[in-house]
Amino acid sequence: MTYPLIFRMGSSFYGHRGDPLGTIYSLWRMKYTWQHNLPHYFNALLASPFGVDSSGGIHLPFLEFSAKWLTILTNELFAYNLIILLSFPLAGITMYYLVHRFTKNKVASFVSGIIFAFSPYHFAHAWAHLGLANIQWMPLYVLLLFRLDENRTYGNAALCAVAFTLNAFFDPHYGYFTAVFTGAFRSEEHTSELQSH
Repeated sequence: MTYPLIFRMGSSFYGHRGDPLGTIYSLWRMKYTWQHNLPHYFNALLASPFGVDSSGGIHLPFLEFSAKWLTILTNELFAYNLIILLSFPLAGITMYYLVHRFTKNKVASFVSGIIFAFSPYHFAHAWAHLGLANIQWMPLYVLLLFRLDENRTYGNAALCAVAFTLNAFFDPHYGYFTAVFTGAFRSEEHTSELQSH
């Protein structure tokens, strides 16, 4: 499915011309500013002679952190490709465990993982949006939220918070989705309790 990209991770990229090229430029710039001890959030090359200050914009800390160090250790194309391609098996694995938690059926869990990982939504964003391609943290959060609801310990709360943060810090849209899901999850539980009384 990734041939020939898998053999050219550092010289080609997964996607089409457009947003991916802007993202790859940003990755290259992170490495360049780090190597030359320059401020990352001010770009003198854009809107010359004034430059562009993006320090007040939306930042994705986990995605930027992992992408920056992958880029420094390899190059911007390899980092971009690795983050995109890893989202496919990770999405399948996290959905497998979520479905298995409810069904205890390995075949159903496997099929669900495949469907989720290779959904048209995932492919569409993998071709264009680095942050939105990372759908793997949503099933993980839902799984950990149910686990926390069953067994309220500090450890489960911490794991749930980490999964929520991964969603929000890889893409703000997923942080919003998980927040809405959490609110619906709690309100559904209270509704069930009221109906039982």
